[in-house]
Amino acid sequence: MAYAQVSPRFLIVTHFGLNNLTPGNITAFGNDGDAPQFFLHEAWAEYKITNNDALYLGAGLHYWRA
Repeated sequence: MAYAQVSPRFLIVTHFGLNNLTPGNITAFGNDGDAPQFFLHEAWAEYKITNNDALYLGAGLHYWRA
């Protein structure tokens, strides 16, 4: 996971890694068809609209796999 508070009003959060990684399917290039695949599990951003923590606006992606 990566968390970045870019400014006091702007936040970015991502969760990425490898899916289904085992000792039996590790290959040098990961292209044997059954190799682990990179995934971006979550990526979202949030913007603080008001100064009193009353309103935030956010959007993101829940799951994507290459």
